[in-house]
Amino acid sequence: MAAANTIINSITTAMTNCPDIMQIMASDTMTRLFITELIRLYSMVSDSRVRGMCDYDAAEVLTAVHIGALCGKNTWTELDFFMKNRQEWCFEYFPSMRREGKTPSHDTLNRIFSKLDEEQLQIAQTTFIQENIKNLMERFECKEPE
Repeated sequence: MAAANTIINSITTAMTNCPDIMQIMASDTMTRLFITELIRLYSMVSDSRVRGMCDYDAAEVLTAVHIGALCGKNTWTELDFFMKNRQEWCFEYFPSMRREGKTPSHDTLNRIFSKLDEEQLQIAQTTFIQENIKNLMERFECKEPE
């Protein structure tokens, strides 16, 4: 759990000089590529939840949380509210949320993260940043870090 909070905080800190990512991503063709890449990376994180007993795909939830963190959402409650306010958007990009007809609650987010391998989660996040930081900074017109 601590690692998940660290990741959320580090994403937020790294992107503080960027404009609102949801406005940029609203109708951009890069959105699908960005989300597809995140889901691919997060699919590599071991999920110890019981298969067949889970409503939401972990990689999709991790991706939604990642995007919420980019928008400055730092708690499960803020992330829950963020997804509920963008429910149609979530349904478009995350099939498991569309299938359920709702986004995960703050309790569900907490449970999903508690069942994930934290080290693998950090590796996936670091890989994404290493592979994409320059492109992301250019794309979102971020200032160079000091």
